[in-house]
Amino acid sequence: MVHRLDIEPGAAPRATVDTMADALALDDGQVLPLWWLRDMCPCALCVHPNGQRLLDPAHIPTDLAVREWRVDARTLHVEWAPDGHRSSYDLAQLRHDTPRRAYDLWDCSAAPHLPTATHTAVTATGTMGRAAMRDWLSGVDRMGCGLLRGVPVVDGEVARTAELFSHVRVTNY
Repeated sequence: MVHRLDIEPGAAPRATVDTMADALALDDGQVLPLWWLRDMCPCALCVHPNGQRLLDPAHIPTDLAVREWRVDARTLHVEWAPDGHRSSYDLAQLRHDTPRRAYDLWDCSAAPHLPTATHTAVTATGTMGRAAMRDWLSGVDRMGCGLLRGVPVVDGEVARTAELFSHVRVTNY
């Protein structure tokens, strides 16, 4: 089912909620997946002033829906169902951050399909190591996680391995 919100012409883009696609679309062509949009809420309940995310994605309701929404010149305002949480998003920031592709959502049945590699393969030098790392990280990008087997059990090895493909940021965890 598609719901349309019409506002004054020229004031801001119009928004459409497509409940079949679980997305909110702006007339400028931008499509905002609902789950992603809720996860990106910038309010004080969801983000600490230091920028740390406070919202646990596992606590986003599985029956997430848009109860009400409106768009003004620079902001998208959403009230979420079923919990009534209210979010306001800067449209310029959303245009910058919106995912460029759909993500694979999964549950425990996807476990056999998780991207898997060995520590030895991804840490190998040369073309073979780079290819193994690229293939594994492509799967991680698609699925959101992956398995790396055979990581040596020594202090600091997880961080050293992560440094192979990303900056490891010190956090309070």
